[in-house]
Amino acid sequence: MANKTLPTLRADLELTIAPNDEGGAPMWMLHDPLHATFTQIDWIQFEIIKRLDKPQTFEELISRLNTETTIREDDKEIMSFIDDLFKHGLTSSSLYKSSAQLEAEQDSRKQGALKWIIFHYLYFRIPIIHPDKFLESSMPIFRALSSKFFLLIYFLISATGLFFLSQRFDEYVHTFTNFLNPKGIFIYGVSIAALKIIHEFSHAFTAKYYGNRVPTMGLAFIVLWPIPYCDVTDSWRMSSREKRLRISAAGIIAELVVAGFALFIWGISDDSPLKSMAFVLSSLSLIGTLLVNLNPLMRFDGYYIFSDLTGIDNLQSRAFSMTRWFYRRILLGINTPCPEPTLSFKRKFFMIVYSVSTWIYRFFLYTGIAIVVYYTFPKIIGIFMFGTEIVIFLIKPLYNEFTTDYKLISGKKISLRFALFVIAVFCLFIWISVPFTRHTSLPAITTAEETQILYSPQPGIISKLKIKRGTEVKSDEILMIISSKKLMADIIIAELTVKQLANDLRQLSSQPKNKGLVPQIQETYLRAKAELRALRKLTTQSNVKAEFSGTVTDFKETLKNGVAVYKGEELGKIYNLNSLSIRVYATSSQAEDLNIGDELIFTPNYSTYKDYSSKVYITKIHRMREDFLQHPELSSLQGGPIDVSPNRDGKLKIMKSYFEIECDFKKNDIDIRFDQPGRVTYWSKPRSYLQDFIEHVYQIIIRESGV
Repeated sequence: MANKTLPTLRADLELTIAPNDEGGAPMWMLHDPLHATFTQIDWIQFEIIKRLDKPQTFEELISRLNTETTIREDDKEIMSFIDDLFKHGLTSSSLYKSSAQLEAEQDSRKQGALKWIIFHYLYFRIPIIHPDKFLESSMPIFRALSSKFFLLIYFLISATGLFFLSQRFDEYVHTFTNFLNPKGIFIYGVSIAALKIIHEFSHAFTAKYYGNRVPTMGLAFIVLWPIPYCDVTDSWRMSSREKRLRISAAGIIAELVVAGFALFIWGISDDSPLKSMAFVLSSLSLIGTLLVNLNPLMRFDGYYIFSDLTGIDNLQSRAFSMTRWFYRRILLGINTPCPEPTLSFKRKFFMIVYSVSTWIYRFFLYTGIAIVVYYTFPKIIGIFMFGTEIVIFLIKPLYNEFTTDYKLISGKKISLRFALFVIAVFCLFIWISVPFTRHTSLPAITTAEETQILYSPQPGIISKLKIKRGTEVKSDEILMIISSKKLMADIIIAELTVKQLANDLRQLSSQPKNKGLVPQIQETYLRAKAELRALRKLTTQSNVKAEFSGTVTDFKETLKNGVAVYKGEELGKIYNLNSLSIRVYATSSQAEDLNIGDELIFTPNYSTYKDYSSKVYITKIHRMREDFLQHPELSSLQGGPIDVSPNRDGKLKIMKSYFEIECDFKKNDIDIRFDQPGRVTYWSKPRSYLQDFIEHVYQIIIRESGV
């Protein structure tokens, strides 16, 4: 090592002062213009780089460091840093390699077309323009528009727009539904494009204002969705965090200004295309800023703002490294050196919390993207891309982490912490794998074997009402009569027509010369009588009758004689109080655990009955999947446990696979009304959580594959 000639640093590299680290120590930024990268280095690394100005041995470098500085770093650490400089192409010798080395590196970088698509379709960039000269020539306009005078105008108009929003917030929120159509989606798409162009040019102008170069602007594709981008990486050369913060926040500020102006226009405009466009721009700006741009867990503006505010450059990579060190030390007992030993405990804790939050967020983000891709592409391609994303972005990182940890552990003495970790993992595996009985709860609702919903058979007015809530009725009993003035008028006209035709028929029959007209009049007469019979039949059909003996419940209190009703209007319900039963909804695996005659416990949901329950027994298990929910009280739309989606006919389509189970009370010893939601509980047969998970995945595969 001592006689080894060290490589010299490339002459085109640039060293600039960077913001101090969180402990106040000086830092520098190493800019590689060839690869367009920025690397932050500390004082020790800076002193080493300064002395790589000429060919020398490692021993000579150490001697210079000992003589000219107070550095007493370990030789291995210094050599490791120099090796990293060589590997990243930052030394002169990195540019001059043998043909064999260059061919090997080229081969390692080669990717097949399929592999390139798999790894790049999620995110790739296409540079379109080189805006540096345009930004320079337009800078006077930007300086004027960003002056204190205009900033005050922006603030006043935005404050007025926010005032309008606070006064009419409900109107603003309900406007969203007016744009849930193809035309509205098109308007949103155009507005997004315009907003993002304003956003990126705000970054570009601000970066140029502080003397940075903006080499390219173009389109970045995220899951094949295009969004504008602006390359402002040159701002990393600046030593002022405040200026970097302003560049990072410029796009968000611009969108908020657009939102303020749009809210102002929305507030002062009547219904018009201008007001609609103002609503779209304001909603997009506010939602995009709050949910996307300001999110520090995504590598958008919010991340860089958060990084500068906390004073931690390269926050994610450093936080990930700190968390790996922490869990390896605590859980696996691997005593590797802390990546940043000088940090305070609070700073380390903050970085660990941040990295764990980011990992959790990424898990749901990548899973969500995989689901979006699955439903966006044709089914076969969607299934392939879904599996590919899960493997690349979830399984592969976990596998790499596991193999790295295994290499660190292998060949070393097993520590107590690692042994305890293995035992905990083993116990967790046993817990999810071993079958055991569980106290299972299923959604249920009270109903009756005999139920009649009373509907109005036609539009009209109640002329005779015989019932009210609680009235006991008998089978075929007339409950109310609904009269229609139009129907009565039609009957009177039909009766007069029949009477007139009968008179005409008698007169023609008595006159021999007119007997030729008799067949025609007689046909008209018979047709009129048929119409009269049909109209009179409608009067009998307008009578609402009871189909069985029972009790009237849920009757509208507003119904009385003289009240108008429309056709199909629900007027009340009749139940046979002696046929109270329970309807239970169970998944396929839960239904397989149950048999006819099994005893369950029913408990109503209402707090009035929270201390009461009653035994029921299964009388029937339907083996056909229920497609639609017949009891809205159990639906998610009314706060129930069953997820549904209304279709065009108003029916509630069940989103998961449920089977209906009928139960009867052994003894109804509690006061329960009909349509009372609740839950039935029972001890299930021994099952494992792993078995439930496998069956759930299997059902999804079967459902989505259409088998």
